[in-house]
This record gives sequence, structure tokens and C-alpha cells, in this order.
Amino acid sequence: MSDVWWPQNGPPVHGNEIPPIAYLDWYEPRLMEQRPHDLSHSGLQLDWSEELSNIENLIIHPLYDGIDMRQLIAQREGVAIERVVATHGATDAIHLAIAAALPSGSKRLAVEMPSYAPVSQSARIMGIETVEFNRINSGTGPWRLDRDRLSEIIPTVDGVLVTPILNPTGFDLLTEDMDWLVEACRMEGIPLIADEVYNDSLRTSGNFRPAHTLGGHCVSINSLTKIYALGSLRFGWIIASEEIANNAMRALMTFTGMLATPSVRLAAAAWPHLQKALDAIEERRKHAIPLLEKVLEKHGIDWQAPPQGVFGAFDIGVDAMQVIDGIGKQEGLLAIPGCMFHKDLKTWMRVAWSKPPEAFAEDIKALDRVLSKIQS
Repeated sequence: MSDVWWPQNGPPVHGNEIPPIAYLDWYEPRLMEQRPHDLSHSGLQLDWSEELSNIENLIIHPLYDGIDMRQLIAQREGVAIERVVATHGATDAIHLAIAAALPSGSKRLAVEMPSYAPVSQSARIMGIETVEFNRINSGTGPWRLDRDRLSEIIPTVDGVLVTPILNPTGFDLLTEDMDWLVEACRMEGIPLIADEVYNDSLRTSGNFRPAHTLGGHCVSINSLTKIYALGSLRFGWIIASEEIANNAMRALMTFTGMLATPSVRLAAAAWPHLQKALDAIEERRKHAIPLLEKVLEKHGIDWQAPPQGVFGAFDIGVDAMQVIDGIGKQEGLLAIPGCMFHKDLKTWMRVAWSKPPEAFAEDIKALDRVLSKIQS
């Protein structure tokens, strides 16, 4: 298992059959090394101390003050409050959405690869087999849905789970592919669950289309973790039909009872200032992407920047994990090897421009040195 880092799909699991989240087994010890040039974070890095300092009643539930986070989410997204469920982050929302959206007696869930392991593996602990389909590498741009594979498996599964902005490439699912998938699931009468933790990077573009706007069988999962740099709050949400949202609320009360009061208080305090994060992403892209493009071009690496978000991935031609743990460590560089997401991405590396421009400018020099040593 030590050589298997990518998500593990298959039949239901219990007890010692539960596969590890191998990505975190690898990543957390390297975070603790505190390498000075850290390009590993797929979420924005932003200082919220001014907005979140001196919050009163941190351990008194906001409902006592008439604050319902579902209402804030509903207002921002333009939906009825009955369609919203607040959760402990996106991973919690994945579990709740699977429990709430799949019909009674469900046995199989189609899951996308490449993916972050909880997206693929969560359903297995809930007694559901996961069946893989791929996003196909079509060059340096967006990766396409494998419609042939999906056409085979959609009639045999009880739901589909997808992450529209793909980790690790950063590219969104093409509009025509998303429309095809929405319709294929509708025709089969199964739910489509979308993990949209990166999609708010599209809010200022003309391409922001959350799944919950595309049909009553579609479920959106989101959080403050990635785009809003508030992962430590563990605050997320589900938007779905009223029926599915009601199911999810029952599951939440069963598993959790209620959300952690400090998380809700802090999320409510940050909520009026979320545009700050979106503005920071645009500013960082403006400074960082030209620097990254220049370095990759210098080393003959073909790459196209995704038009949104804070990370991307490229093929460096050699085992990326060995590079990160060898030359990368020597140069103080931390990035993410593509094998964390799919077995066929061993020579891919994911880097992020999620830090302030001055820090990224130094980090990219370390990446340049690492790539130079690979080729020497």
C-alpha cells in the first residue's frame, strides 16, 4: 500500500478494509518540515485576522442572536432557505449528500478520476461500491469527460459524483460535457452530486453555473475552505432540492447534532467580506501566472494556465514524488505529485499560486532550480 497513493475505488469496506487517505499520509509530514518554498496549497492563502478578531460570544450559538447561516447562503445563491444545509466543510457535505441524494437500496456510485481521495472513497464506508470513470487528458487544456464510459455505467449506478474544477489540473468541466452529464443523469433518474469547492473562482466570470441551478436532481457542495482561505473553520454547505436538503438535514442531526458554534460565528463574521478573497485570487493570478509560464517555457514544459483558480499541474517527465522528496527537499520546495490523484499521473506536479506575489516570486525561483537540476 505504501506505493499506492491515488484514490482507491471498489466494493463497500468496513473495519480494517477502510483504505487510508494516502495523500494526507504523505502530505502532513512534509507540511511539518516547513519547507520555505511551499507551492502545495490548493486553497487561497489569505490573512483574515482583521475581520475575525474580537468576535463576541464565540461559544454562544448564533441562533440565539437570530443568525442562521442557511439564510446567508440562500441569499447569496438566490435559493430558498429550505434548499440549504450548512455542514462541517466540504468533506462532511460529501458524506451527507451521498446519504441524502441516493435512493433507498442504492448499491453503486459512479465517481470521477483523477480525484481527491474522499470524493472517491467516502461512499465505500457507507456500504456503496464506487465505479470509476475518467476525465480524459486532451492536451494542455481542459480534460474531457469519458462519455463512452459514462454511457456504459450510468444505467448501472444509483448516482454520479463529480468535481467540475478538476484537481490537480485546475480546469473546469466543459459546458457541453456538464450539460451532457446533467441530462444523462436526468434521463436515468439518478442524482448528480457536484463537489464545487473550487467553483467560486468563476463567480466573477460569465461561466458560473452551480449544479443546483441545472436541475432538481443536481446537488451542489461548497465550502469556505479553498477559494476563501478559511479551511480551518470547517464550514461548508449543500444546496439541493427541498427533499434532498431535508434528508441531508436529518443525516446531519444524526451524525453531528449541530455545527460547531465557533465555526459558525467565524463564518458569519467573514461572510460580508468574501469578495476580498475573490479579488485576491485575481490579483495573484495577474502576478504569478506569467512567472510560472516563463519558468516552464524555459524548461520546455508545455502548459496552459486554467482560466480560474489558484493551482495547475504539468508533466515534468520524471517521477514527481521522487523529485519533491529529493531535489525538492534540498531546495526547500514543496509541491504535490500527481500520483496523489491518479496512478497515471506519476510524472505530473501540481503547484499553486495561492500565496502573496512577493512570496510566490521567491518560490518560483526554487521551482526553477529544481527543474534545472532534473535536466542537468
